[in-house]
Amino acid sequence: NKFQKDLMAKRTSEFNKKSEENKTKGETFMSANKSKEGVVALPSGLQYKIIETGTGAKPGKSDTVTVEYTGHLIDGTVFDSTDKTGKPATFQVSQVIPGWTEALQLMPAGSTWEIYVPSNLAYGPRSVGGPIGPNETLIFKIHLISVKKTDA
Repeated sequence: NKFQKDLMAKRTSEFNKKSEENKTKGETFMSANKSKEGVVALPSGLQYKIIETGTGAKPGKSDTVTVEYTGHLIDGTVFDSTDKTGKPATFQVSQVIPGWTEALQLMPAGSTWEIYVPSNLAYGPRSVGGPIGPNETLIFKIHLISVKKTDA
């Protein structure tokens, strides 16, 4: 019916507008952020800042890592954190967003980094629910506790 079609068109229009706004805000943030002291910008667009350097092994794509992390939007809104559960998270390096996969492989175990993930290395134009909108730039503070090497 016409009402539903109009409602869908309005929602799509609002989603697309939000998507463009987030993309522009993210690009502005990343552009300003890369000139800040200690921030390293990689060719992929990922940026990171080393808070603490560990001395352990760097994980490979198929390795399993245990981390503590907090993720927030560029406006400071926290959307996820291991602080909520009080337990670190464990997962395979290749099973997370591309920005994490790239950063983790550069981090020695024991390190704490803040990573700045452009939307194309996060969730891109799709909406994943909660406070993360389409084309959202994300910031994570990650403490890499340990690396479990996968037997080759």
